[in-house]
Amino acid sequence: MGKKEIIKGYLKFSFGTWVTFIVSLLTVPVVTRLISPEEFGKANTLTMLQNLLTVLCMFGTGTAILRFYYDEKNKNELLWSIIIVPLGLWAIATTILLALSNSISIFISGESSLSVVVILSALTLTSILNNVNISVLRVENKSFYFSAVQIIGSISSFVFTLLIAVVFGRTYWSLIISALLSAIISFVIGLPFSTNLWLRPKLNFQTTKSVLYFSFPLLFAQLLWDATTFTDRFMLRIFTNFQDIGIYSAAYKLINITRLVTTGFSAFWAPYAFRIYTENPENVSRVFKKSFDYTTYGMVLLSIILVTFKDIVFLLLGEEYRAAALVAPFLLLHPTTTMIAEIGCKCIEIQKKTYWFVISDLSAFLFNIFGNLLLIPKLGAVGAAISTGLSMIVMNSIKNFAAEKVMPIGYDFKRSYFSLLLLIIVLIVNSFYKLNFITIVVGLFAFLIVTYLYREITSELASIMHTAIRTKLNVTRKKLS
Repeated sequence: MGKKEIIKGYLKFSFGTWVTFIVSLLTVPVVTRLISPEEFGKANTLTMLQNLLTVLCMFGTGTAILRFYYDEKNKNELLWSIIIVPLGLWAIATTILLALSNSISIFISGESSLSVVVILSALTLTSILNNVNISVLRVENKSFYFSAVQIIGSISSFVFTLLIAVVFGRTYWSLIISALLSAIISFVIGLPFSTNLWLRPKLNFQTTKSVLYFSFPLLFAQLLWDATTFTDRFMLRIFTNFQDIGIYSAAYKLINITRLVTTGFSAFWAPYAFRIYTENPENVSRVFKKSFDYTTYGMVLLSIILVTFKDIVFLLLGEEYRAAALVAPFLLLHPTTTMIAEIGCKCIEIQKKTYWFVISDLSAFLFNIFGNLLLIPKLGAVGAAISTGLSMIVMNSIKNFAAEKVMPIGYDFKRSYFSLLLLIIVLIVNSFYKLNFITIVVGLFAFLIVTYLYREITSELASIMHTAIRTKLNVTRKKLS
């Protein structure tokens, strides 16, 4: 697969994310004016628990589908041998949720409600089904269905939120019920392609055993990863209130813009990396090294631009949420470092040394706990963002070290970490200042240095753009003549 095919594949998987972003631009201002930060915080607390439960139930099997799919001839048997694990764990989790429904519902919403726990369980089940469905769409390169799931899910979520909020009240219920309905619709949309796999259950417990052996370290790694990314909100729930959690959650709206790049790339890169290792192992080093450089270059520059002009983005939100502009900067380290580490992660998974994920995520988790305890009492939500962002640097560093150790590629770490250091300087300035002369100058300075550090990529991209424009002009001239 050449460069053009890689770019084409990436753009196909990114299409749904771009459309979702446009939908978000239109819907976020409406939703943040309908729902108060406190109610938004309650809904986010439920979502946080649902994500944690999904990770527990999936047991790392999502990655196992990607890793084993090309090796197994009987896809139906493989899929059901994997699915049986998360479905069984979901049944156990639901039993525990119902037994502890009073305490769990009070933690989520501040009031006792069995309905909240039922919604939580149902959301977890739909999330599991969607995870499996999307994994199949990825390995089968079904970018159309993959994008359709994203687009229709995003639109339906907004429509349901609007209708429920207007008809039944502007509470967190409108958000969680709409999330459940849109998740069901997303699953149905993505189902047609893999219907035959779902409707013909066939188990092979030896396959299940092999998958569990591969996935077991991934479960702990994913739990630690989610614990790291949700520690901030748990700590805010303890030290502050739902208002702060709502504002902190709104700060993630800036991160949603970076998902234009990260979601499509992650969806495409994982199956492609496994496939190229299997089919063209002689090209692995060149492709991985080039991908690492391009990823670092693109993500750092995108983050610098977004954080410098963050205040413009947050003008879209309701007035109560605009304090999130100063919270958001360090949260950008989350998608930036995650996408950079995504390259090396595939080296670790290819070599089946998944225990490294436990080491990296445990280190980041412990760092984030200490950072939150230290910074939240002093800086509130801004402190939580700083701690979480820096913990992502810890995670990224260990994964990069492990990737190079288990599968030497020759990544250019010096340029990567110097670029991240420049980004951190920009983030510090923007965490305490709104858009002004100082933030613009610092952002521009960092942007120019990173562009120079990766000048060969800058030159290559400029050449590609020049060729594309010249080709387009020639085609236009021929049509006119």
